[in-house]
Amino acid sequence: MRFFFIILLLMLTISCSNNNTKTLYNFKDNNIKRETISDSEIKLSSAEIIKKFNKKIKEYKLKQGDIIELIPNDISFSKLELKITPDGKINLKDIGEIIAENKTIFQLQNEINKKLLNYYDNLNYIINLKQGNNSVYVWGNIAKPGEYKSNYEDTLIKILTKAGGINLNFEDLMDTKIYCKIIRKNEAIVIDLVDMIINNNLIGNVYLNDNDIIYVSIDKIKEKNIYVYGEITRAGKLEYEKNLTLIDVILRSGGFTKNSDLEKVYYIHKNDKKYDIRVLNFKNIKNINYNKLIVKPGDMVFVEKNNMSNFNDFLINVLEPLKAINLFTDTAVNINNLK
Repeated sequence: MRFFFIILLLMLTISCSNNNTKTLYNFKDNNIKRETISDSEIKLSSAEIIKKFNKKIKEYKLKQGDIIELIPNDISFSKLELKITPDGKINLKDIGEIIAENKTIFQLQNEINKKLLNYYDNLNYIINLKQGNNSVYVWGNIAKPGEYKSNYEDTLIKILTKAGGINLNFEDLMDTKIYCKIIRKNEAIVIDLVDMIINNNLIGNVYLNDNDIIYVSIDKIKEKNIYVYGEITRAGKLEYEKNLTLIDVILRSGGFTKNSDLEKVYYIHKNDKKYDIRVLNFKNIKNINYNKLIVKPGDMVFVEKNNMSNFNDFLINVLEPLKAINLFTDTAVNINNLK
């Protein structure tokens, strides 16, 4: 199930946007008023607040512009699709005009089926709301901002998908926070969309009401770790510090193991949108100034065991999956001094 939601998030993230300005649109008196908010104003809503906000309309009242679907129980009759007219009515053969506005689906269904008894013995219809005439407004870092028609059962993810997805490159997905601010009259909630999808925390996938406003905000997160793999005592990640050297990284990771190939220590640095790989020789460390090599956030170190097969496995198991989901646009890998 979690895999499905991760794929859904990937589908929602498209076309890079470098716009850091956050624009908020308030719905007032049938006009959209543009305002701005800062990063400091983004405060995630608690689960309790979101639950109170998540109100699904139990008995939706039909209104002008709604499209309803009438499905007959007799296959000799065709399925009907009717739009409620500006005067709140629909027109049916035999029955004629019926007022649909301000009635629930079940009220209208019962009224139609009761009147059909005057013309047919066993014909009746099941009515579904095919397209509601609710308006939801989507703005911010979204592919196709604007007004979208919605049903009373539409949720946040469904509307974001209708709006073409979030303006974000796959390559930036893992280093990004995506916030959705939903405004409803005098209420508002803020949801972490990445957390909602990746962690299957679907409490934030709220039902949307008429005139709700969705504002999508993207915040870039700076990488804070250095990653160490292979024949090292404590493989894993280290928190980045300013002026941290490659020697510092190795020492803080417990140093080399007895099986380390000191002539094959690979230093992998993400340079813009590609990886540069350097092969370093620690066998005669006195003659090498690796203590002057300053590492950067996101850099990786791999210590070989005894042959190239291990590093090849590392390329396949660590770097290739990154290419598979396009975490960097240029998938080229530069290998310097690799023999």
